[in-house]
Amino acid sequence: MNSGRIQLWAYDETVAKSVMNSAGLNNSEFEPVFILKETASFYALSKDVPKGLVTLLQSALDRLKKRNGGADYDALVHGR
Repeated sequence: MNSGRIQLWAYDETVAKSVMNSAGLNNSEFEPVFILKETASFYALSKDVPKGLVTLLQSALDRLKKRNGGADYDALVHGR
């Protein structure tokens, strides 16, 4: 991307930031210019994951939604 060959990239913003970080790019040098569509994010777990762990993960997410007015949850889900 820094070589100037890519001028536009359509991707989920959180995943795009992760890909850029993995490639050694500074994602603050890039910016979203157009949102194609906003969608909800989900976590998917195998049916083999113990119910106790699912409950623990859900409880942690519920706490994040309440803490700091939801800012911590927003940072997790949206990479902000």
